[in-house]
Amino acid sequence: PLLVLQCSSQKLADSPSFNATQNLSENIGGKQLQINSNAVTVSGVSIPLDKIPLHSGYTLPIASLKENENSDSLPVQKWVYASENKKKIVIVTDRNTEDYTLELFDSEGKSKWKTITRGCYPSFLYLSDDGRFTHVLCRAESDNGDISNKLLTYDQNGVEISRVDSVAYVYTGNSNQILYYIQCKSFAPFKTKNTLYAVDFSKNRRWAVDINSAENIYCSVSKSGNSAICKSGNKVYSINEKGEIIWVKPFS
Repeated sequence: PLLVLQCSSQKLADSPSFNATQNLSENIGGKQLQINSNAVTVSGVSIPLDKIPLHSGYTLPIASLKENENSDSLPVQKWVYASENKKKIVIVTDRNTEDYTLELFDSEGKSKWKTITRGCYPSFLYLSDDGRFTHVLCRAESDNGDISNKLLTYDQNGVEISRVDSVAYVYTGNSNQILYYIQCKSFAPFKTKNTLYAVDFSKNRRWAVDINSAENIYCSVSKSGNSAICKSGNKVYSINEKGEIIWVKPFS
């Protein structure tokens, strides 16, 4: 799987500053989703599981949501995300309070945890099938008015265990235990290298490797997440699980 995300200095109108996340798992109370092997029903809308795109989510039609019927308040917006093999479902809800609620459900529809991202919009989610890790790329406006992507990671209980600021690109394998990312650094013409970072959450290990190229890096990560093939400029790099460059080959 390959995902490419660009940094941007474009302002996001009326977007609040990023503050914190708040875990709400103690208030779940056994909430259930209606789910079977083919579809999940959210707020009265049945969604085929094979229609939920990986990482980017399925946008529910606002007019179809039951909580929007006969309501004088602003409509609720929801997005549905699923793990690679649809073992975990996350519902993201915008309640028009400048905060977003994330709630994770298992394959039986049982709510496992719930949290709030305050002042930032969850634009991409990476879910592991076993529920051990949920990675959220959260988009917010910084104090100086620029767009900022923050990479948040939650454990199986919905507790935030990692946060990385100023993320440009994110790459992940199917397991989502190992995550590769690139931070937004200087994009000035004199820059001569990029740095690729990785976090192995299963082993609590991190590494970084410099790519001697001023061009953007595009990576494809193995299903296990233990290796990556990356292209930058006219070269291709093979990188192992220790962050070592095994070989470099020309590419045209």
